[in-house]
Amino acid sequence: MIIARLDTIASFGVLLLRVFVSFGLVAHGYMTFFVEHGIVASPVVLTPAMNDRMWANPIVQGNVATLKQHGFTMVGPGEGWLACRSIGPGRMAEADEILDAVTSKLKSQAPKRT
Repeated sequence: MIIARLDTIASFGVLLLRVFVSFGLVAHGYMTFFVEHGIVASPVVLTPAMNDRMWANPIVQGNVATLKQHGFTMVGPGEGWLACRSIGPGRMAEADEILDAVTSKLKSQAPKRT
């Protein structure tokens, strides 16, 4: 079995979070895999996607604020037609928006030294 610390090979992380519970887990350090493998030491772009009622929940918004305070970049969510057949905020950001955020973040950081 090969085990690699992600912080030694990855200089960036993109998390596509589609369940509101994930925000709480990440915000409060319970994403064991990512913490153990050092990905939280690298810049991370979060791309939330969830039901509009979940997105409006004060607990989710508090977790989002916590994540932003810790330096996570948030892309989205977008607004529009959702999978639950309602209209509002909660759509996954478009791929070009995510790519622009990742590119911008990568350009703004110093090269990773190994």
